[in-house]
Amino acid sequence: MQEAITAKVVDYLLKPFSREEIQLAVKKAVSAIDNEQSLQKENILKDLEKESNSSHADLQTLLNLILGVHQQPIRKPS
Repeated sequence: MQEAITAKVVDYLLKPFSREEIQLAVKKAVSAIDNEQSLQKENILKDLEKESNSSHADLQTLLNLILGVHQQPIRKPS
């Protein structure tokens, strides 16, 4: 039983089992795999978006330095 848990078992069939039980277990497993792949894709897309945003900010800073644009703090009027 412990091996089944560590293997991330989706369903457990006891003998004797029917064809329908096997089909249902396979459908559950396929659905679980699809869900996991969707989550992985979402995480990859989020990471790529973060990386892209960071690269854009770095390029903007570099461009500002090249063009001599300085970001100065906003001062309150006296």
